[in-house]
Order: sequence, then structure tokens, then C-alpha cells
Amino acid sequence: MLKEPEKSKEYKERTEKAMEKMVKEGKVRNWYNLSKLMTNEAANVSGRMPKRRESPGLEEHEEEVQGEHKRITELSSKLFSLMEASKGCLTKEEKQQKIPLIKEKREERKRSRKTFRKKLRLWERTWWKQII
Repeated sequence: MLKEPEKSKEYKERTEKAMEKMVKEGKVRNWYNLSKLMTNEAANVSGRMPKRRESPGLEEHEEEVQGEHKRITELSSKLFSLMEASKGCLTKEEKQQKIPLIKEKREERKRSRKTFRKKLRLWERTWWKQII
């Protein structure tokens, strides 16, 4: 997709703009941040390809699976944002105020993952019972 000239140009512009923003905010700390930025911009420009499910038992639940993945990803993003924000806190009191929020988001994500795994197991068992 990025081989197309207009997509390549858009990617370059968006990446440069995002990098300038990172430099101004002082977030250019390591290669991880830069590679994440570049990967995200490439995905924004060319779009993401949906992943295929390996388990045929999940085909009828595809929308629910995608919804759960999206929810868990959003929770992870919120958690990561809170953790990044706590790194930027100047005082110990500010950091202490963010710790309960971070713990709450971490637990919420953990509960969501656990619930999702239970649903997956249930769907797979149901599918296997129909097959056997």
C-alpha cells in the first residue's frame, strides 16, 4: 500500500508531523517510541488488515470476538496513557494520585481478558460438542 506515491507521501507527512510533536513534548526517548509511531502512522495511512481466526468454532462469534479485542485494546491504551502521564509527574504527590487509577485500569483490563478467555472456551466447547 505504501508503494503508491500518494500513500507514501501521506505517510511521510504524517510521520514527520508526529515526530515533531514527540520532540516538542520530549517523548523521543527510545527506538520503541519511534517504531510505534511509524507503525501506527503506516496503519493509519494504509489501514489494518483483519486477522483471520484459526478456530472455525469462532466464525459465528466473529463480531463479539472483534468487539472484545477492541475493548481490551482500548483498556490497554488507557492504562498505557496513565502510566506515561505518571512518568511526567513532577511531584511525588502527583504520582501517588495516579497509582490508584493505574491499578484500577490494570484490574479492569485483567477482568476483561479473563471474561474473554472464558467466553472463548465456552464457544469452542460448544462447537466441538456439535462436531463430535
